[in-house]
Amino acid sequence: AAALISPLEYTYPTLHDAKRFPQAKHIVVLTGWTTNDAEMPLTGRLGTSTTYRVLLALELFAQRPDCNVIVSGDPKSAQIMGESLAKLGVPPDRLRLESQSFNTAQSAAHLAPLVGSDEFFLVTSAGHLPRSMEAMARHGLTAIAAPTDHKMPADWRRADVYPAPGSMRVSDLAVHEYLGILWYRLRALL
Repeated sequence: AAALISPLEYTYPTLHDAKRFPQAKHIVVLTGWTTNDAEMPLTGRLGTSTTYRVLLALELFAQRPDCNVIVSGDPKSAQIMGESLAKLGVPPDRLRLESQSFNTAQSAAHLAPLVGSDEFFLVTSAGHLPRSMEAMARHGLTAIAAPTDHKMPADWRRADVYPAPGSMRVSDLAVHEYLGILWYRLRALL
């Protein structure tokens, strides 16, 4: 599992200091899994990967409160993530929802009019970032990679050697991303 996912997750370095990129104007967070169960607290409606994305967006916003935060994805997840970000301190005038996208390519297309030629931080799971960056570049967008939610160590030899159910999930994520990258490239050739 680590040998599959690590090349994806460590394509882009961790972003420790958002102030190194003063030209960035936005923090774009791609949606992840959420549930709309009113019996749960708001932040409890976020899946694990989605929580990591929200937390990194908050961390970047704390370093760069001059940036706008844009949540991009499906309507339900964008709403729940947006409400969570607002509840955790992002002011309403700094928060926008792009809630018409059901995949990464659609997010890139719908973000284009919102960010224009501005540079922006792109927050998503580390394994999803190579495909996301490629989708943004195909739409002429200038994203600064902000990976989070790493599943495995950079050196796959440091991963646990014992089989575990979580390894199957990580392998599934890796295969999904490799197939997604291949699909995007094939579509570009058509």
